[in-house]
Amino acid sequence: MKTIGAQLVSAEQSIYFDSVSLKSMQGKLDVHSSSEIFPQDLQDIIDSIPANIRRWNSDDLDEVEKDSGELGLFEALRRHVFDENLTMRFRAKLNEFEAKDPQAFEVYMMACYVASCRTIVSFDMIYAFLPGPNKQYNDVYDVVKRIESFLVEVDLDDPHQDYFSVRSAALSRIALRECQPRSFGRMFERFHSSVSTRLIVDYPVFRRYGYDNEFAYKAYPIAKDGKSFYTRLVSITDNAYDYQHGAIYLSKMKSFTDAFSWIDTALSKSRGRVFSIRNTHARILFEANIDVLKRNTGDLTALDGICESMAVLQDCIKNDARRSYHLLRFCDQALQYAKFMDDQKSKDWLTDAYENLKLAVEQAQISRSRDSYNLRKYQRLLGEIKMEIGGH
Repeated sequence: MKTIGAQLVSAEQSIYFDSVSLKSMQGKLDVHSSSEIFPQDLQDIIDSIPANIRRWNSDDLDEVEKDSGELGLFEALRRHVFDENLTMRFRAKLNEFEAKDPQAFEVYMMACYVASCRTIVSFDMIYAFLPGPNKQYNDVYDVVKRIESFLVEVDLDDPHQDYFSVRSAALSRIALRECQPRSFGRMFERFHSSVSTRLIVDYPVFRRYGYDNEFAYKAYPIAKDGKSFYTRLVSITDNAYDYQHGAIYLSKMKSFTDAFSWIDTALSKSRGRVFSIRNTHARILFEANIDVLKRNTGDLTALDGICESMAVLQDCIKNDARRSYHLLRFCDQALQYAKFMDDQKSKDWLTDAYENLKLAVEQAQISRSRDSYNLRKYQRLLGEIKMEIGGH
C-alpha cells in the first residue's frame, strides 16, 4: 500500500455506504463488500466447522444462497453450528438479566441503543439515565460493574469523565432485536426524557439515527404514544427529517391521515428538494392505497394515489445521484402491484423497472463502481422482474 500510495477506508455496514457524502467518492475508488458472501465460499466455511459442533441437518443450497445474500457471515454461521440457538439462549439470558437486575439491564440496553446510533455512552449519560432523586456518582460505577463483561471502558483523552461501550456490536444488535418491546420502550422513553442532548457523545452523529422510526415502532405499540414522542421532538427541533420519521412511523401504524399530514410538513420544510423525503411521500402514498385497491380494483382514487407514488419515484430515479435507493423501492412497488393487477400500467412499470435494473447491473459491474456492492442484489431483483414480465 505504501509503494502505490493507496489508502484503505473501511465501514462497518455497507447499508450506510450510500449516505456518505458523494465528495468522498471522487477519484479512483475500488469498492469491496464483505456483506455478501458467494454461496460456494459460505459452503466452504460451513464445511470447515468441526463435526462435533456442526448442525446434524445441513440446509439445502437455496437456503445457503439466502444466507450468503441476505444474512451475512455472522448470522449464517450461527445458523449452521450444532447448537444453533444462540439467539434463543441470549434471549433467555436477557430475560434472566432483566429479572435479576432490572437497573443494570436497562443501562446495558441503553448502551446497545446508543451503539446502534454510532456512538458510545459517557459517565454523565449513565448518571442522567439512572432513576431516583437520591442517586450518587458511585452508582454509575456500581451499575457498570454489575453489567460485567457486556460493557467495557473506552480509553478517550478526556480527564473529566469516563466512557463506555458495548463489548460486542453483534450481540448488542441481537439484544436490541430480542429485547421485549415493553422493556425497550421503557428504556427508550426514559433515555429521551432524562438524558439531555448536550450530554450525548457525538450528538450530531447520534441524531442521524437516534430518532429512527424503527426504534419508535418497537417502543410505542400504540400510535398515539409514538405520535406524542415525535410531537415533543419536532417542538424542539422543527426538523424536516424528524417529521419524516414521524410520518413513516404513523404510516407503519396505519394512521395514514396523520402520516400524510406529517410528510406534507416535511416536504414543505425541505421545499421538496430532499429526495429521501420525496421517497417517503411516495411510499406512504403507495401503502395507504395498495390494500384499498386490492379489495376493490375499480377504486380510481386508490389507483390515482399509486400512480402518483410511482411517478414520484421515477422522477427521483432520474434526478437523484443516489438513484439505487429509489430504484429498489420502485421495483418492490411494481412487483406488489403486478401480483394482482394485469393492466397496461403494470406492464409499463415492470418494463421501466427492468430497463433501469439492467442499467444498474451494468454500472455495478464496472471496476471501481461505487455501487458494486449492490450487484448481486440487483441481479436477484432483475430475475424476479423478468419472471413477472414473462407471467404477464
